[in-house]
Amino acid sequence: MRNQCIILALATAVASVLAGASAQAQNPNFANGDLILGFQSKAGTGNDTNVMVNLGNTATVFRNANTNNINLDNIVNINSILVSTFGATWWDNTNILWGAAGVWSNIIEGNLQNLDPEQSIYATKARSAVGPDETIKNSTLNTPSASNHTLGSNSIIGLNGAFETQTMSSEVALPNTVANTWEDFTVTSAGFTQSTAFGVYTGGIQQRFGAGSYGTSNATGSPVAIEGALDLYRGQSQNNVPGQFDENGPVRTPQFQGILTIDNAGNVDFITTVVPEPSSALLIGAASILGLGFRRRRSVLA
Repeated sequence: MRNQCIILALATAVASVLAGASAQAQNPNFANGDLILGFQSKAGTGNDTNVMVNLGNTATVFRNANTNNINLDNIVNINSILVSTFGATWWDNTNILWGAAGVWSNIIEGNLQNLDPEQSIYATKARSAVGPDETIKNSTLNTPSASNHTLGSNSIIGLNGAFETQTMSSEVALPNTVANTWEDFTVTSAGFTQSTAFGVYTGGIQQRFGAGSYGTSNATGSPVAIEGALDLYRGQSQNNVPGQFDENGPVRTPQFQGILTIDNAGNVDFITTVVPEPSSALLIGAASILGLGFRRRRSVLA
C-alpha cells in the first residue's frame, strides 16, 4: 500500500510539472511542425546569443510549394533582429552560421498532420552555389537509421520547446545559456567544424556566411544580393499510412524540396522553380512577338 501511495504521489508530481509546462506553452506564433531558422556566431558580436525565426509550417508552406512549383518571395524580413544581435554587416560576418529544421512529432503512431506522418523531419544543408538550376540540389544530406531518425525528431522537439516557452513572437534572440537553443543541437567548433546536427545529420546542416554573394536576384527575379543559400530536405519516417503524402515513397531518405535564400536586406525566400530575370523575360516576350523562335532560359539567381 505504501508503494502504491509513493507511485501515486510521483505520478501526481509529474502531472503537475507537465501541466505547468503546458501552461507555459502559449506562443501563438509557433507550433510543432513549423520550420525554425537558426543563427549562431562563434566569435565577436552576438557570440553569446542564438537567433531563431519561425518560417511557417513545413508541410503546408514548403512541401506544398515544392509540389506546386511555387516560389515564395519574402517569407519574412529578419534584418532588424540580425543587425541588433550580430551587427550591421551580419551577411559578411564569417563567424555566423545559419540553418533550418522542423518536425511535428517525435513518436510513430500512424497519425498525420497536413498529410505528413509523425517524425517527418525537414532539415537543410549548405549549398555551394545557387545556380545554374534551382530545381536541382547541389548538396547531400545523409539517410539516418530508424533509431537516429527518432533521435533527430526528439532533438528538434526539444528545440521546438524552447521556441514555444521562451517567447511569444515569431522570432527571438536567446542567450546561449538557455537550454535547447539552436547551437545546442548544431554544435560547431571554434574552427567551424560542424558536429552531427540533432544527433542525426553528419557534417551539420548549417552554412557559414562570408564575403561576396551567391547570386544577384531573388525568387521573383528582382535584383538583390543573395548572401546565403540552403537546400531544404524532407525525410519521412513512414510510407504506409493511408492517405499520407508520398505514400510508398522513400523512408527517411531526405528528399530535396527547394532552396532557402537570404539577401543582404534580411529577406528570406524559398525557390523551387527557375524564373527568368526581368530582362530575360522581356527578351523572350519580344522574340515571341517577332516570331524569331527565340527562347531563353536563365536561372533565378545568376
